[in-house]
Amino acid sequence: RGYWIRSARRRPATDMSILGYRNAELAVHCSNSLGECPLWDEASNCVLWIDINNSLLYSYDVEFKIVKTLQLPERPGSFCLTDTPTKLVVALEKGPAWVDMDTGAWERIAVFQQAYGDKPRAHRMNDGRVDPEGNFIVGGFNEGDAPEKTAMYRLDPQLGGKKLMWTSLIDTYCTNTIAFDSSRGVMYHSGNIKGSKDIYVVRDYAASGGKVHRDEVWSTCAEIPDGATCDADGNLWCAEWGGSCVKRHNAKTGVVDFVVKLPGVPHVTCLCFGDEDLRTLYITTASCGDFESESAREQAVNVQGAGGLFKVRIPDGLAGGKLENRFGVGEAAAVERPSSPKRFSATKITTKARAVAESVQKTVRTKRHFFAGALLVAAVAAVVVVAQRRRG
Repeated sequence: RGYWIRSARRRPATDMSILGYRNAELAVHCSNSLGECPLWDEASNCVLWIDINNSLLYSYDVEFKIVKTLQLPERPGSFCLTDTPTKLVVALEKGPAWVDMDTGAWERIAVFQQAYGDKPRAHRMNDGRVDPEGNFIVGGFNEGDAPEKTAMYRLDPQLGGKKLMWTSLIDTYCTNTIAFDSSRGVMYHSGNIKGSKDIYVVRDYAASGGKVHRDEVWSTCAEIPDGATCDADGNLWCAEWGGSCVKRHNAKTGVVDFVVKLPGVPHVTCLCFGDEDLRTLYITTASCGDFESESAREQAVNVQGAGGLFKVRIPDGLAGGKLENRFGVGEAAAVERPSSPKRFSATKITTKARAVAESVQKTVRTKRHFFAGALLVAAVAAVVVVAQRRRG
């Protein structure tokens, strides 16, 4: 089945006036098989992400450098934040579910259609992101050898999150690169056919009430486009599977004007903006996939950190990120959320208070010793002076 493309022009993968590049550094050496979907949770001051193949949810506290994991009941493809700090919507293999990060409790919301008629298909849920209206847009991935397609869905909070609706009748092979630029009302996505390097733009996403199509190829990557997000100016930052990099595509032209390199780590999967100023990119990677040899894989994992969480600061002059949209909340309320930590705040405040108290006590002890020493020196000096006077 073919698709008509209204705009057949392909924008070049890289502009000659590229602004520059930076190398990312390893933040967490976790050797994920398939790390994916990093999200910055400003309520906890943590980066959250998943390892799809091992059914794990990760949490990394960037201040205290603490990593926590939660075992999930099925392989997750992606997840999203909600207005409840400890509650997520996770696109599990067989359908989305509510997941409590504190207790691990989960409840199925809907069932992902894995069979069509009498034909079971090797499908699972994959990439997803919340749009500016608060809907969770998520699609499937065909893991089988046959070029059969799955579809993209909308989880609508107006229905109480109890019904999984088709976003449109669009088919897809491997849903990826879902991102939204609310300033222009557009959506990006990829994964039409196996191995496709095209990124599509849906320019009328907001105006049409959330319809998805492939009417325009917006940019063509050097390697396979994977996870992506938009910065505060609407530029699309996209990870390239097999490309050892994240590239920024200019919002106005679609061409690449900045590159983040991950040398020796070929399979870069997704990214998010994090830290208090939203100017640090956190990047997930994979240790699975094709390598030249098993020794090359071991080198990538053990030496270069493949499968780990990477980070890099965005240069001054480039736009930083935006807070993640939350399911049922969307973008309008997201900017009103405070940036100070809420979840685990009591623990953090207690920890910080204890640290401050210990520092004060140490300072007091140090000063006490200083004053005692000073008094001793003064006393000795007085004795010496008195003795000299008596001798004289």
